[in-house]
Amino acid sequence: MPPALRLSLRAVILIGLYLLATDFADRFIAAPGSVSLLWPAAGLALAAVVRYGLRWSWFVPVAMLVAHLTFSPAPASFIPFSLLSNLAGVLAGAWWIRRDGLPEQMDTRWGFRVLVGAILMAGVSAAIGVGGMHLTGMLPPGTAVNGLIKWFLGDLLGIVAVAPTLLLFTIRHATRHTRPRDPHYGSEPEKLVWNIALVVSFLLMAWGGAAGSPYALGLSALPLAVAVWSALRFEPIRTAVAVLLTTLLIGTLVGRGLSGFQPPTRALDSAILLSYLCAMAILPMILA
Repeated sequence: MPPALRLSLRAVILIGLYLLATDFADRFIAAPGSVSLLWPAAGLALAAVVRYGLRWSWFVPVAMLVAHLTFSPAPASFIPFSLLSNLAGVLAGAWWIRRDGLPEQMDTRWGFRVLVGAILMAGVSAAIGVGGMHLTGMLPPGTAVNGLIKWFLGDLLGIVAVAPTLLLFTIRHATRHTRPRDPHYGSEPEKLVWNIALVVSFLLMAWGGAAGSPYALGLSALPLAVAVWSALRFEPIRTAVAVLLTTLLIGTLVGRGLSGFQPPTRALDSAILLSYLCAMAILPMILA
């Protein structure tokens, strides 16, 4: 494929995926208020800019502008802050991660560097975004700190849920012909049992919520246990996919109040929930 066509196709795919992630957050997992409970687009943006270089950060504000002009309207005075917050955040996070180069494959040390970059990205984006909301009058008086916490944790959760899968997949794809299969990983029959266990854990979690139990969220420990099993026995990409699916499922169930789960109505409730989900997403990836 000619280089110009390949780069154009990559740009279209990245913008399209970013728009899909934004629409997903707006439609399915937007918490009450003006700050989304989970922002998967942040994970996509960080993974893409880390993988392809800082120069590719341009697609983030372009996609965000398209979103604001179509399905995700915002006050005209806030749009510049929205574009700047997402662009500055991904530039800061990706710069930190890439400053010593990219490894041929992810290890624990590099994974912690990615985590620090994710925290930096979420912090920069939240500071600019919530500052813009305050200056443009979008936040009720006295809610700036709450908005800052929710924006930061929502971005961080989106990054730790989505970015590892994309980074592992692209790095794995680029080096798969040069790396032998590790004989210490679990066998194919064990992987099949693991797949079944993951699906069953999701069904049990949804059943617990539908049954009306006030402690149904505690069943999220089941997919967490399955993800830890994967971290100890299988390739990291399998663990990352499990974390991605679990986070998106819980975010959807809680954010939309499905299967008996109640969406958070107070800033403290949102902060506790998001902190728990972030910890649940990070722990298996540290072990993987």
